[in-house]
Amino acid sequence: MKGFPLRYEPPEVPQDAAATENRRYGISDATLAARYGYHLAPHPDTAPAGRLTAAQSMVLSGEKENGERAHTYNGKKIPEHGCAGQAAYQTRARYRGEDAAAVASDIDTRSFQTSLTDEKVGAAVKDWSACMKEKGLTYGSPLESVADRAFTRAGTASDQERAVAVADVNRKVRTGLVARWMSAEAAMQRDLIQKNRAVLGKLKDAQRQELGFARQVLRD
Repeated sequence: MKGFPLRYEPPEVPQDAAATENRRYGISDATLAARYGYHLAPHPDTAPAGRLTAAQSMVLSGEKENGERAHTYNGKKIPEHGCAGQAAYQTRARYRGEDAAAVASDIDTRSFQTSLTDEKVGAAVKDWSACMKEKGLTYGSPLESVADRAFTRAGTASDQERAVAVADVNRKVRTGLVARWMSAEAAMQRDLIQKNRAVLGKLKDAQRQELGFARQVLRD
C-alpha cells in the first residue's frame, strides 16, 4: 500500500476474542453452554481501523466500487486481487500443497465417519444417552442434541435450552465421552496417517516453509 503511496492500518483483533468451539462430538464447553445453550457464541468483531477511502479500498481489494477489476492507480499496476490478494499469496497460497491438503482433509472426514460405527464409541455414546435420560432428556447421541430443531432456530437461547446444554456437557464429563471418542478416533487417524506418510510429509514441509516466511515477515 505504501508503494502507491497509500496509508493503511489493518484492524486489530480484540485480546478477548474467543476461539471457535470445536463441536466434533457436540458441545463441550460448560461456560458457553450456560451462556448460549446450543447457539454459537457471537464472533468477535475486529476493532475498526477507520474508514477506507475509495482509493485505499480499490488498491487493497483490486476492485473498483462497481466491482470491476482495477488495473492501475497513480500510474502503477495494482496486483490481481489487490494488495490483500498479493499478501495472501506471498504468505500462504504459494506454499500450499493442494493434493496433500486434500489427503489430510480426507483423513479428518473418514476417521470421524468410521468412528460413528466403532464399538468403543458406541458404548460411550450409550453411556451418555443413559445419563441424559436420568434428567428426563431423550437423545440417542450428542449429535442429536446439538442439532435439536427446538434449539437451532434464530434468536437467543431460552432458559430451557441452556439447562439442557449444561446437562449435556456435564454428562459428557461424567461419562468421559469426549475422551473415549477422541481416543478411538485418534487411533484410526494414526493408522491412516501411517498409510499416507509420504504425501503428508510434503504437506508438513509446505507448512514449515509457510511458517518460516511468516516469521521473516514479522521480523522485518
